Parts: sequence; structure tokens; C-alpha cells
Amino acid sequence: MRNVALLILMLFMTNAAWAQNVSIENGIDQIGSGYNPSLRVKIPHTEEKSLKKSWTSFLKTNGAKVRKSRKEIKGEHTVINGLGSESIEIYAIFSKETEGMLMKVAFLKAGVFVSPTGDATYMKRLETIMYDFALKQSKEGVNKKLEAVNDQFKKEKKAQQKLIKNNERMASDNENMKKRIESNEKQIKENKDKIEQTKQNIENHSQSLELLRSKMNELK
Repeated sequence: MRNVALLILMLFMTNAAWAQNVSIENGIDQIGSGYNPSLRVKIPHTEEKSLKKSWTSFLKTNGAKVRKSRKEIKGEHTVINGLGSESIEIYAIFSKETEGMLMKVAFLKAGVFVSPTGDATYMKRLETIMYDFALKQSKEGVNKKLEAVNDQFKKEKKAQQKLIKNNERMASDNENMKKRIESNEKQIKENKDKIEQTKQNIENHSQSLELLRSKMNELK
């Protein structure tokens, strides 16, 4: 069960780490070829590879043409469902956190980056969309961790049952061997008694043979 214990320890090392929730705040970040208004989205329990894959899928689902660089994912001509028919450009960069990922996202609408001061209502709607996306990623991350623990638990449980059966088999073998040893010890004792008796018989027969030979020699 050691591997299971290690996995659980990693998941619950601190209550504070496990209790982290999705959070969003406004910021100014170097994104989209300059310092621009952004949403900083903290997504606990997710990993970079799966997050980028899900974000790319989200952009494509909303009609975006996706362009990727080493640091940034850009969605061109994006028409987000529920935000009207106007297309926007979305820029996203990613960095690792202690318990998940930090995603910084900037939205370019009609040549202007969306900000809380410039278009508060539109920004709030974007926050809702990003929160829903982030929450889904976080839940999927937790599920993956739970599945990993559950899979390891099943493996350890199976290994435990195998060890128990092996012990039961060996205990049964030992019991049979004990009975065999007891039987052998008894047989050895009986054989020793028979050996002594046979030895005496041999001596008696030897004496009889000598006596008979002497008698035979006397007959002339």
C-alpha cells in the first residue's frame, strides 16, 4: 500500500493547497505584443499540456483560427457563443503554479483590448466564460488525480490479495510438511527399532550358519 499512501500524501499534503479554488482577477500583462489589460485565471489541479489542449479546442469550437508560438496561443476571428456575432482576437499565455496553472488572457475587440474601465459589462461576461472554462479544467484535473489514486489502490489491493493467498498456500504447505516430518520421524524411529532387530537376527543367523558349517565339516 506504500504507493497509494504516497499519492494520497501528495494530494493532501496541505489543506490550503487542496482547498485552492478557481480565481480570476484583472491585470496588465505583457501579452498580445505589448502590455495590455488581461484576465489572470488561476486553475488549480490542472497540467499545462491538458490545459493548452482544452484551450485550443475551446477556441476552435468558437470558430477561431488558432496560431501557436512557444509562449502564446492566439485565437483569430473568434466568435464566442453567447457574446454576439462580433469577432475578437484572444491571446493567452500560460505559467505553472504550485497547485496547477496560471492562465493570462487578453481580448482584442474592434482594435482595442477589453478592460474593466473600457467595457465593464463585456469584461464581466468574459470573466464568466473564463470562470466556467477554468472550473471545468480544474474538475477534470481532480478527477484525473482521483482516477490515478483509485487505479493504484486497485493494483495494491490486488497485490495484497495475492500476498494473502501466497501466505495461506505456504502456511498450508508448512502444515503438510510438519505432518510429513512427524510421519518421517515416526517412521525413522520404527526403522531404527527394525534395524536393531534385523541386526540381532543377522547375528543369530550368522551363528547358525557357522554352527551348520562346522557340523557339515564333521560329516565325513
